[in-house]
Amino acid sequence: MKRHYKRRNFFINKEFQGRFIFLYFTFSFAGVIFFALIFSFLSQDHLTIAYSGQQLQFGKTPLVLLRELVEANWIFLITVGVFIALVSMFLTHRVAGPLFRFERTFEAISNRDLDWRVVLRSKDEAKQAAGKLNAANDTLNTDLRAILARSEHLDSILEKLQEGDAAEALLLRQARAENQGILDLLKGYRFRSG
Repeated sequence: MKRHYKRRNFFINKEFQGRFIFLYFTFSFAGVIFFALIFSFLSQDHLTIAYSGQQLQFGKTPLVLLRELVEANWIFLITVGVFIALVSMFLTHRVAGPLFRFERTFEAISNRDLDWRVVLRSKDEAKQAAGKLNAANDTLNTDLRAILARSEHLDSILEKLQEGDAAEALLLRQARAENQGILDLLKGYRFRSG
């Protein structure tokens, strides 16, 4: 499936992704060092003879093997390091992307814009949380629309009362019923104290 957009940003949340890449790379490097230390410990009492060109070298096995491994595989080590960094960057996109979308949606909701929804890509994480946030936003949107409609209806009833119509008692009962409906909707919310 061909993408219809071009990726402009490789880092969504630079601090989060940088920290994750560094930790992933450090963890991988620590595993290699741990393996080298165990191997060195197991071969510490051995002597190794190695040929380097036409020279014969003697040395303790751990030091000779470490030097030979680094000399022979430095290109491989750099390539694997870059590969680990790239893979961890793309893996963090599955977490950083949803976090970015959550932040944008929360910012919109705090600015009283209930039209925003969290839309995630197929391989993104946190789909369940996005669904719950979207459901909460939909409920809030529906309830606030109902409150607005009832408030507008109450306003029209009260406007008729100000005109001095003969049926003021009936209109007053209707206004009280609408007001009670608004109060019942608002009692379903939990408000922050203060």
